[in-house]
Amino acid sequence: MEHPIKETKMITEARAGGKGLSWGLECLIFVAVFFTAQILQSIPVSVATIAWLFTADGVFGSLMSSMQNGMTAYENAVNEVLASMPDWLMIVQLFSTVLSIVVAFLFCRLIEKRPISSMGLRRRHVLPEYLAGTVVGIVLISLCVGLCALCGGLTLQTTRFSVGVWLLYLVGFLIQGASEEILCRGYMMISVSRKNAMWLAVVTNSVMFALLHLFNPGFGLLPLINIALFGAFESVYVLKRGNLWGACAIHSFWNFFQGNMFGVSVSGTGAGASPLSATMTDGMTWLNGGSFGLEGGLIVTVVVIVALLLAIFVMPSNQAETVKTHSG
Repeated sequence: MEHPIKETKMITEARAGGKGLSWGLECLIFVAVFFTAQILQSIPVSVATIAWLFTADGVFGSLMSSMQNGMTAYENAVNEVLASMPDWLMIVQLFSTVLSIVVAFLFCRLIEKRPISSMGLRRRHVLPEYLAGTVVGIVLISLCVGLCALCGGLTLQTTRFSVGVWLLYLVGFLIQGASEEILCRGYMMISVSRKNAMWLAVVTNSVMFALLHLFNPGFGLLPLINIALFGAFESVYVLKRGNLWGACAIHSFWNFFQGNMFGVSVSGTGAGASPLSATMTDGMTWLNGGSFGLEGGLIVTVVVIVALLLAIFVMPSNQAETVKTHSG
């Protein structure tokens, strides 16, 4: 039986720069690269956050007083602060993720000696691939929201919002979604696959991708599973299409529509300016994910598993980016 996922030119180009390292070393290096990116990202975010904490009425004082009342009180205060975070601060965080892209590019080019094209940023059919991914991302998150609403897990109400701020969120999520795909799929998955089995590269980068959300408010076992499944789906999509453009679009528009169209918390970080606002039904956290958002509920589990299976067994490979093999 023919393997459903064929080797792509991205991997052969990556191997041309070096044969790769052992699985354990690749993981350790990825952690180092990720923390380097996080440190750089934290500089503009920290400056903006400190400015807000000390200028917003009562925010800093409430955090300090909550620390005297135990960890639970402090966690509740932190969640309240996150919920009251102004749009401009969240937008700064989204835009700062461009630094992750820079770090991943520099590492792959200067250390691994890989061309940027080996990260999936191919020159052919950029717009069609990105538009197709946009449709996939919107359809998937809309299915999750629609099914959850039909099951009584959430209700939607219209809201008033600033179109200008909404558009800034869109640009921010285009950057943020691309940054995580470049880091986890374009860099890590392809680097691991140079010396290790493809299935191991997919599993490793998907689990690492999920663990990047470890400190998000409300993170737990089901969010870990769902985000890892989403990472696996994105990995297979990249390998089938032979480029990263579609996966970047899926990720960006999944997040943007979740938070800024339907008003659902994005991985526990809240929602921003949106024409709709979602209210999660009490007692149905298992379905709707509660304060973490839909990615913490079983609706996403079902939808993403179906999407993953379709990507593996139904989605056609991009023959132009598939490595031709010859049987002898």
